[in-house]
Amino acid sequence: MANATLDYVPLLDGQAYDPLPEGGSVLSLRLFTDEARVTVPVLTSGPAVRINVSRYRFTFIAPANGTYYTIVEWKETLASQPFIDANDVLTFPLPSAPEDVPEGVVLAPDEIARRAGFPTPIAQSTRLAIMDALRDAQADVEAYLGQPVASTRIVEGGRNSYGAEWNLSQPAFRIIEVVPEVSTTGVSLGTFQITYLTGLDASIDPVLRPIRRYVAAHASALVRQSPVAAVAGARRSIRSVNVDGQGITYGDDLGQANAKDGGSGQVGTLPVLESLSRWKRRNVFQRASGGLSRAERGYRDPDDGPWL
Repeated sequence: MANATLDYVPLLDGQAYDPLPEGGSVLSLRLFTDEARVTVPVLTSGPAVRINVSRYRFTFIAPANGTYYTIVEWKETLASQPFIDANDVLTFPLPSAPEDVPEGVVLAPDEIARRAGFPTPIAQSTRLAIMDALRDAQADVEAYLGQPVASTRIVEGGRNSYGAEWNLSQPAFRIIEVVPEVSTTGVSLGTFQITYLTGLDASIDPVLRPIRRYVAAHASALVRQSPVAAVAGARRSIRSVNVDGQGITYGDDLGQANAKDGGSGQVGTLPVLESLSRWKRRNVFQRASGGLSRAERGYRDPDDGPWL
């Protein structure tokens, strides 16, 4: 019988949550044939393996084709009681699982290869070129927004608590650990070492799809212009041909495309950085009691004034 995989993203207060850094885990998956989920499960799998920030994978022998109702149990922390998630319905056979998104970027190389028109499977040299293009496009976004767009773990020492807030260098959406700092003689220094997650988590947050679209569009255009594109046989879309047929402008030429469409923001043109302005970072203090709300993480309405 064939193996099957299922990726699961825990949700806490409506947002993707990563339990492992805080001692939690995704414990088990059970499949039922009845919607009430009261019969004996036809399959039990677990624990899931963490494959990326907030993403956990179950691997199991696929059951017979059909519809099944799921229960997933996971723990927020080591000491907490398990959450019971009974909200999903699966139909087997499952569709092919997409390639994992590597740590530090918001899209998988295979998705960029598909958008850029590379024949599959892609060679290792092509994959490396795509990763370079992904990082370059993402770096432009992060420089504009003033914050990472993929979740990043940061450890900072010498931090002080100001009432209910920490003076962190980056806006944190989750505090992982707070450790009081002491001198070599064991005397409290009155400061703390803080471990926290920062960034926008654009790889999985549906609200941040415009960021993924920008990175995908520009990474695809960049990689089509790289030397590896001709070797790999990537297709190029013709934008225009002059009257004599002697000159061709390709739709993936960033400079020429932007010169003509110039950041117009029109449908079908490459997205521009200004389309992401609602996620520009503002300076905040971090509440000592926990993570930031979505508004405090740097989201704002386009009609809002500039950050203070």
